[in-house]
Amino acid sequence: MKYEIVNDFKNNKHYYLEFLNIVKKNSSEASLTFEDWMIRIKWDDNYVPFGLTDEYGALIAFCGVRKTMISVYDRKYSAAQLGKVYTKREHNKDEISKILIKKIITKYENIVDLIYLFDPSPNNEFLCQQGFELIPNYACTMEWDGEKSVSNSGVRKINIDNQGEMNNLYDEIKHSSHMSKVINTNGDALIKTYNIMKYYPRNVFHVPSLDVIIISTIENTTFNLWGVFSKSEFDIDKLLKLVVPQHVKTVSFGFIPTHPQIKLTNDQSPKTMRNSLVNSQLYIKQISVALDKKVLKFPILAA
Repeated sequence: MKYEIVNDFKNNKHYYLEFLNIVKKNSSEASLTFEDWMIRIKWDDNYVPFGLTDEYGALIAFCGVRKTMISVYDRKYSAAQLGKVYTKREHNKDEISKILIKKIITKYENIVDLIYLFDPSPNNEFLCQQGFELIPNYACTMEWDGEKSVSNSGVRKINIDNQGEMNNLYDEIKHSSHMSKVINTNGDALIKTYNIMKYYPRNVFHVPSLDVIIISTIENTTFNLWGVFSKSEFDIDKLLKLVVPQHVKTVSFGFIPTHPQIKLTNDQSPKTMRNSLVNSQLYIKQISVALDKKVLKFPILAA
């Protein structure tokens, strides 16, 4: 069978309606997919849908590609993040997915510096055959002395059920300064907002004295700082003193902050988001770069 690829079909009514139909069949109110949520909330121009058509011109699968910029030690690289492949249920999903991904790689490998995606499998032979490399998981932690913590710091919980608060959160993420000087992703504000909405809706806080938004959870004596967003530079030590409780012994980061006491250790344990496994296996196809694997700890909210 002959397959053709179509891209950025937002303004093509025929393909767009078929796209909406596939999205609808793969989503539910209990578990909205990113695409369904994005359509309902706000379509981001950085999101480009690629579709695969059959010999009759019918859309049988699509994959969203996110155009992003990766900053590594303030040097910027153009990148494309491949999302999940969605197919019509009557088609062979595995075969169709591979055909579509191959075509997308061919489209982008002469345009961007690197292509990446997140996949549940730690041993995806197909991706490796396409030139992707599995990036090891690294836990990023630091020891914490509770005597540094400040009580009554005025931290305010943000209610993202309120549409105004949600819009402000998205705007803050979109225009945030680098969360990490080591590695940071830009152009993926909707993905980060979606992950916060889905996995951390009750764990978003505003720190007024620094005008910083944080996403954090506490597990026994470990404080998990999943993300930090601010439109201006801030001191990470000052932030931690304001938000980390006194009983905490360890701070775990969902990104790599610039701090001399940070420890990076190889971590093969699955990452959890609100008791749901996140597809945290990162695969990268480096095209015109050769980055050190140890710096390639992408912010977990970008997964």
